[in-house]
Amino acid sequence: MPSPQAQKHALERIPLARFGKPEEIANLAIFLLSDLCPYQTGDCVTMDGGEWIAGAGEFSDYRKVPRETLKAGFDAMKPKKG
Repeated sequence: MPSPQAQKHALERIPLARFGKPEEIANLAIFLLSDLCPYQTGDCVTMDGGEWIAGAGEFSDYRKVPRETLKAGFDAMKPKKG
């Protein structure tokens, strides 16, 4: 995280109030590759501590950024003429 404040804010959006652990991702991968999961052939699995279901998606914080700041950022991404 870029700052302790950013980390605190990110954790506030997660209902489980913690970040995921590498072994939790590994456990999912092992399950999906195992004989316990023969019928699942393709899927997107969300592992975010309940953040998505609580409505606090990855880009939700952009609502807090002043509109003029967003506009300046998007304007900077436009192709240059010439």
